Amino acid sequence: MTNNEFDEHMKALGKECDKLVEGFESQMYESVMGFHNDADRFTANLNSIWWKGFVAYEAMFVMTIEFAKKHIEMAGVKKDGKVSYENKFFAIMNIHGRACQIYNEILCLLKSGYTDGAFARWRSLFELSVYAMFIRKENNEVAVAYMAQANTDEKFIEWAKSADCLKNHKGNVTFKTIFDNCAFPNETKDCWQGQYELACKVVHASPQGTMKRMGIIEPFNAMLVTGTDWGLHTPAEHAAISFFYISKEFFAEPSSLYGTTAIILLEKWVDVVRRYLYETVGTCFPDIKKAEEIYKKYLVRQKSTNDSSVDT
Repeated sequence: MTNNEFDEHMKALGKECDKLVEGFESQMYESVMGFHNDADRFTANLNSIWWKGFVAYEAMFVMTIEFAKKHIEMAGVKKDGKVSYENKFFAIMNIHGRACQIYNEILCLLKSGYTDGAFARWRSLFELSVYAMFIRKENNEVAVAYMAQANTDEKFIEWAKSADCLKNHKGNVTFKTIFDNCAFPNETKDCWQGQYELACKVVHASPQGTMKRMGIIEPFNAMLVTGTDWGLHTPAEHAAISFFYISKEFFAEPSSLYGTTAIILLEKWVDVVRRYLYETVGTCFPDIKKAEEIYKKYLVRQKSTNDSSVDT
């Protein structure tokens, strides 16, 4: 084919594509509405399965907001008609506010069946929980540095170098550096580190995050392009726990009987959320062996936790 013949061929192809575009444009409303109808049927079915867990999940947000309003009011110092806050509280308050938004974003993804998307957003929630823990346990300079860095283009965790434990740290501070200096119990630290690494694979364009979707029940061979009703318990459970971690730091600064009450209530509510989520897994997917195994493991774990509480 000569260059002239190729050019003519491409012009003819372009004209045909113009006709196709016109045809698709004339039908796009009907096509999209049809897609929405299918999607609405899917989400309606999904929510009929998971609705108890979703309600318990959202109730945690509602309770937290109600407690937060009073806590913020109590933490404020009024002078000359203006309200001010201690630096550490103000930093953690803003972290908690962002966490509230992300917690709700995760719920939106869960309700549409986007397991991987919800797990990816949980990664941000987990990072915020670690930062909140670190800022609260360190000196006041860390909170000041954290807020000051918001007005810069700095992309590394320079603010953390204000902490006493990192005064002599050489090189850039990483998230793992912060994580290793937080007060996570030893028995859960490795678990959270593993889950965070998995979330990083889900967030980035890794082979694992592409070929091993969380919303796929193995060995079912499928390629997800929309939502799924499987696997939602993992990001939902993780989100509830991380949201509690952040709320705990928020309500503990400054310490008060009111804040302590909020912490105890939210800690107990995490178990309510988890119970509804795992009941859904175990009862709404009875034909799936993996679901039964997950539910049984949850019951064993809960019994062990309850027995330990009684012994104590």
